[in-house]
Amino acid sequence: MFVVRRHLIIVAAVIFGAALRADFSYQEITRSGKRVLRSTAKSIKGNRMVERAKDRATIVNLDAETLTELDFTKKTYVVIPFAGRKQETPAVSFQVLMQDGGFRKIGVLQAKETVLTMTAENNLKVTVEAWFSSIPGYDEVRTFQRKLGEKLGYGLSVEAPPWAIPGLGAAIQEMNKIDAVPIQRTLRIISGTNEFETVVELDELGSAPADPAKFEVPPGFKKIESGASAPQQTPPPTPAAPK
Repeated sequence: MFVVRRHLIIVAAVIFGAALRADFSYQEITRSGKRVLRSTAKSIKGNRMVERAKDRATIVNLDAETLTELDFTKKTYVVIPFAGRKQETPAVSFQVLMQDGGFRKIGVLQAKETVLTMTAENNLKVTVEAWFSSIPGYDEVRTFQRKLGEKLGYGLSVEAPPWAIPGLGAAIQEMNKIDAVPIQRTLRIISGTNEFETVVELDELGSAPADPAKFEVPPGFKKIESGASAPQQTPPPTPAAPK
């Protein structure tokens, strides 16, 4: 197990053989200024991912191509096929400029800055300022999210206005070409008088074995048909770009 927190690193065991698959978990915090919009705990086991925020959760199953949304308060769940959530993003051509920045410590981690600037002919401009670090085991996240992105589209997880989606998806694809962990990133999208900004931070990243029960519907939960009083749910994790 390898766990990384901003102010602490715990190494309980060393796993030999990078080719071996392992579980991976982390915390994702989304902010607007100093206000926390969403905090979710995410875990990956093989071709399944669970994302939990407060009393709700989403189980993503790549093999079955389903999203299972759980409401722990009402003890209900709904199963949504990928086809019902697939994102169709308008094709937009961007000019891309990626620049390396400086280095700084974030907690105990040494991080390197990368600044991405993207512009389109329709006056859509995207800027991402991200700090990357190396953390063992994160390839599991990258592999899972690449597959998810191919099936559902990129940029699905961020609650953004429709006009910002093309820039959001393109930015995610470009940033995820970097072979490192984006432990902190600020995204800004501008189109005319419209502006969208979000800050995402990753914490408590680790390769400890995930409880298999997290990836199953709990006993006693009642199934609700898709579209019939289905709970509003946090979107699935941000897909990474294919390599």
